[in-house]
Amino acid sequence: GAARVLTASAGDMAATGGGAGGGGGSGLLPFPSGSATVSDKLVWDVWMSQHHLTVTTVALNLGLFDWLHGKRAAGGATATEVAAGLSTGPRSTEAVLAVLGGLGFLRCCGGKFTLTEEARNFLLKDSPFFWGHMLQGDKSGDAYTRLLKAVENDRPSAGAWKEWQDGELSDERAAFLTAEMHSHSLTAAFGVGAAVDFSGVTRFLDVAGGSGVFTFAVCRANEGVSGTVLELPAVCRLVEGKYRPADLAERVDTTSLNMFTEDWPEGYQVHFFSNIFHDWSREQCVGLARSSFKALPSGGRIMLHEMLLNDAKDGGLTAACFSIHMLIHTPGKQYSLEDLRSILGEAGFVDVKAQATHPYYSIVTGTKP
Repeated sequence: GAARVLTASAGDMAATGGGAGGGGGSGLLPFPSGSATVSDKLVWDVWMSQHHLTVTTVALNLGLFDWLHGKRAAGGATATEVAAGLSTGPRSTEAVLAVLGGLGFLRCCGGKFTLTEEARNFLLKDSPFFWGHMLQGDKSGDAYTRLLKAVENDRPSAGAWKEWQDGELSDERAAFLTAEMHSHSLTAAFGVGAAVDFSGVTRFLDVAGGSGVFTFAVCRANEGVSGTVLELPAVCRLVEGKYRPADLAERVDTTSLNMFTEDWPEGYQVHFFSNIFHDWSREQCVGLARSSFKALPSGGRIMLHEMLLNDAKDGGLTAACFSIHMLIHTPGKQYSLEDLRSILGEAGFVDVKAQATHPYYSIVTGTKP
């Protein structure tokens, strides 16, 4: 049947040790019996605010505001024109422009970016109200240096993306990275379990599923669903030995493979990806979508759980900041719905649509004809 909403108070979770099978004993982490009592939107806003000043500072030092002001007679400039004018790459330029739009310093109309009144008053060097001397401040900090390097080179300056791509993840690194992903995915996972209709689904494949948090939430909300977490070997060991709740031991398993280089298992009606496409280039995403299309049956669905940029790519602010995070740490970026519709369509999927499941996250679904 349709997914049902699961809720639990903080007291309920404490009283149950985090839910059936959770806590104590054989090293299992507690998996809660229901969602948090409030949204984690505030935490997302605080975490992503780390990029507000660094993006603004990098833009000032690149001369972006003054350059764009010079294009006012032409009605502004497109992202492609900005990249050419500043000698920056297309991915990094798109990410920076989206944050500046989300902050309110730029607006985009008809594909062209222009300065807002705030930017004209406070971010142009010849304005008597120029804030740049204060904002630029000390440019030796790690956050500024990493972002500037990523923007200038249009490639990541940090992150574990190559370990994932090559399938070479040590047990120590796997434990650290999986804990990170689990902590920022748990609330969103309950949102998916509550909002998405999995009627008719019996087998669910969680591609690069980390701790299995989305598989657990979906299976808890849908008694007829069994799930498989597809991951690298070191992560699969963590799922089975540390994260999987005891009450789901018979319904959730793992399979170890490299999603880029090996054939995917068949027999699943849903292929689910959370925060996966945003890690990779468009070409790599098309490749993943084609692998999914090949392994799914007719009528099967691909589901992408992502923060979506708006169609103009001048916000929303938190999704845009997440794109900066991807710029620094991965070859990917946050995509718009139209971007993902194009990627999935190229792989053969039809009827691509989005459904909000969280204040910032959506599920983008495509169907194999």
